[in-house]
Amino acid sequence: MTYSAPSIRYTEDVLNKLRKGDMAVTAPIMDAILQAVDIIKLLLNNIRERNAKEENISPIINILKGISSGRSGAAVTAGAQPPQAGAQKPRQAEPVKAAEPVKEPEPVKTAEPAPGPQASATVKELNPAATRSGANDPSRPRAKAEEGGEKTREREQSIRVDIGRLDAALNLAGELVLSRNRLTRLGSRLSEWNAESEIVAQMEEAISQLGIVTSDIQLAVMKMRMQPIAKVFNKFPRMVRDLARSTNKEVELVLSGEETELDKTVIEEIGDPLVHIVRNSIDHGIETPEERVARGKPRCGTINLSAYQEGRNIIVAISDDGKGINPDALKKSAFEKGLITAEDNEKLSAKDALSLIFIPGFSTAAQVSSISGRGVGMDVVKTNISRINGTISIDSEVGKGTRILFRLPLTLAIIQALTVEANGEVLGIPLSNVIENIRVTSSEIKTIEGREVIRIRDTVYPLVRLG
Repeated sequence: MTYSAPSIRYTEDVLNKLRKGDMAVTAPIMDAILQAVDIIKLLLNNIRERNAKEENISPIINILKGISSGRSGAAVTAGAQPPQAGAQKPRQAEPVKAAEPVKEPEPVKTAEPAPGPQASATVKELNPAATRSGANDPSRPRAKAEEGGEKTREREQSIRVDIGRLDAALNLAGELVLSRNRLTRLGSRLSEWNAESEIVAQMEEAISQLGIVTSDIQLAVMKMRMQPIAKVFNKFPRMVRDLARSTNKEVELVLSGEETELDKTVIEEIGDPLVHIVRNSIDHGIETPEERVARGKPRCGTINLSAYQEGRNIIVAISDDGKGINPDALKKSAFEKGLITAEDNEKLSAKDALSLIFIPGFSTAAQVSSISGRGVGMDVVKTNISRINGTISIDSEVGKGTRILFRLPLTLAIIQALTVEANGEVLGIPLSNVIENIRVTSSEIKTIEGREVIRIRDTVYPLVRLG
């Protein structure tokens, strides 16, 4: 662990000078800080796994030394590659062997490195010198415990629970809901069985009370699984910065609604689709600074990533102020690839043409880049969103930008349904798929070309009999 101390110290020196205003933040300085964070994460991972791997930290140490001593950030980072999202492993040169973790006490087992800026603090707690100092002065932790008694009591108000136990509790809550529904149906038929009125009244009261308790249990268990979408959003600022620099573009990312909560399963499923769309926005949507200036736009493009609740759904929106999507270009490309017929090419409206990007293998990119343009992606995005009972819509205006919306369920664990009866069978229809309920009389049912249809607000719909 001792070999990581210089990287922490010099990183702290640079951050301290930035905080005091002794130097201004520049792109090369930020590159160096991010690279130092990546290396610290890598070193912490080596310690946690006790793999005794050798890592070369001398290049970043030299860069940080140069920045701290007042040399130009551009000069000290000349030739260095901008860090990529996630941990970047440095090139091997003049390897420094990692020291064995301290045996007593063993902070590596208990302390987990926090991501981002907190990583420095975590590493400092693992410093052997600090550990020895604390071990020789047992009065210090005792004093801290007494001073922080209030905080200790606050921490005891929460516990960590394995997700498997939450899933089991949720499954039991679901079974309880089914039993409640069955009792409700049986209770409604008691009067048909000529049961005594007093028994019917008591049974209805008991079922009503059971319904309230069951709903509260269901809601409480679902809330335990809810997580803020910030868990997904937080990885995009670094990713957007790195992609913008690799494509020589200027992009500003605006986040909003990070506190919006979703079920853990939904949170885990939307990460990859969001990454793909943001990458597409940078590669295909946002123009270069020169192009934007020529079109009367600000040099820096903007990508907005937001989340908010709308009824029973969560809306996640990704929009940019780039070049937009040309529907005519989409139809032409799809026709040339044989994905649509000539008749479709003529009939498709501009809005319908935008849905062509979800056809497997479709792409309008003239060149394949390391970011996008392989013809694989948007169809997978749609498939992944559909798999979690979500929908995706797209709206774009040429020269103005593109907006893509995910409409997602709050949870996948328990789905509310509308129950209907047909031919003696009780059927359940997911409530998220129900737009409205209407009563249709036999006189309103018409026949067109041998098929039954009904007319609702000047629109004709086919009629399907569930029986």
